[in-house]
Amino acid sequence: MKKDCHSILRKTEIFWCLCILGIITACSFVYDPVTSIRIVYENPRGCDEVSGTITLKASVQGEGAPNPASMRYELRTTLHGDPVILTGAAPDYEATFDTTTVRDGLVYFTAIPLDADGREINIKAAPYFAPGFIPDFRGFMVNNAGIDLSNPAVIIGGCIEPYVGELTGTWSNDQLQGHLSFGASLMSHMHHVGYIPDMCFQDNRTVLLDPSNPLAEPDDPPAVLTDLFGDTVTGIPRWNGGNLCLSFPFYEIARPNGVPDIWEHTALSHIKFYTELGSLQSKPQATELFSDIVDRLTYSGNLMWDIYSIFNFVTPEKNAANSNPLKTTLTNAISAGATSIWAYDFFNKANDFEMSHGSWPHFQDTLDEVNAELGTDVQLGTITPNAYQLMHYDSFLRAIYLGAREVVTASELPADQKVGVIIAAHGSGNTAQLYDISRINNPIMENRLKDFFADRMAGIYTADTAYAICYSENANRTDDNLLGVGEQTA
Repeated sequence: MKKDCHSILRKTEIFWCLCILGIITACSFVYDPVTSIRIVYENPRGCDEVSGTITLKASVQGEGAPNPASMRYELRTTLHGDPVILTGAAPDYEATFDTTTVRDGLVYFTAIPLDADGREINIKAAPYFAPGFIPDFRGFMVNNAGIDLSNPAVIIGGCIEPYVGELTGTWSNDQLQGHLSFGASLMSHMHHVGYIPDMCFQDNRTVLLDPSNPLAEPDDPPAVLTDLFGDTVTGIPRWNGGNLCLSFPFYEIARPNGVPDIWEHTALSHIKFYTELGSLQSKPQATELFSDIVDRLTYSGNLMWDIYSIFNFVTPEKNAANSNPLKTTLTNAISAGATSIWAYDFFNKANDFEMSHGSWPHFQDTLDEVNAELGTDVQLGTITPNAYQLMHYDSFLRAIYLGAREVVTASELPADQKVGVIIAAHGSGNTAQLYDISRINNPIMENRLKDFFADRMAGIYTADTAYAICYSENANRTDDNLLGVGEQTA
């Protein structure tokens, strides 16, 4: 894990270097969410589920922010389609939108501030110079009960690591390509949300490895070198010491293959990680968990369902158009009689970037493509909007509690020893980031957990037990004046 995380962190460090050098002009640092100039989507906030007639409202806020004469709202059912245009006049900038005029499913919502002459106010330009990235849109899901529930298909998703079977020595082609899909999906996501610049997605080479020894280096020469598809290559391989976008050394051949170098390089990093530490079992375990969830939802097991991972958004093809695994999943479901598709995802929509480039747009775009090819009109719904319902369910809090109790019990620690329990979540502990909805939701979740645990700690451990709630991302930085994961219980 350390090696893999280090590789990803190195790419992040490269990003910051590019910021400092001025190569990237819209660098995302931590800003005061109250004083920074920004566009605030007040309603819908993003990743909400709506119906009927709703009020649209957005504003430009922050110290020195302009006062627009009006706000133009553009609403689309396809990312690049013709918009429905509505206007909200100052001072409240509100407009009404009848959601029954569009199909159920995802709507792309963009707010654009206008001056008195109806011209767009660019808050990224002088004299405002708004910091950070401004997302392209916010997405919300329309559900006016028009979705056919007679035979729904639930697609359960999460950040599931690729599982390609146990490693038995030499990596097979399928195993290599599973990690190549991971590298492509992860880097595409990082690219879309603005963390890695366009210049890092060039195709100048073919990354190589020894399938029998992916850790091979010049002092431990490889027996044979193939590309990340497992195919042999012709030409003279060379050892590349790394560069600005590809941060660790690797073997290569100076010939493009239609796949961005950073996709291959990230896949190689992941393959090395698996070689050192072994395969993760997350996909088989997640499949078992989701199967139990479906059984509980139906009490019959007859519900059509499948699983999907954010780490499998794209399957690279050599010198050809990349394929979309979700398209196969949805095509199979609709061909088998599915009357609607329901995204039951666990992707954290805590900030604008996830809302703009997360799972919902990918589901909607892919479903539109499948409907066009099959001549169907299957619609998309969601089981998990941004209402963060889980934090209000005692059964969810109890599950976390039981997990902590099981870990401590399995450790067989002596009853007279003091124990500290750290409950860590995926998400930033720094709640002052611009465009970060987690700064609203994290404290609510934290307080709910603390209240639940406070009355039940004796059930975990009889001695005096310390515990803390923390968030894993950015939790160990030294420049944010926040306590690290371990320091929170020290």
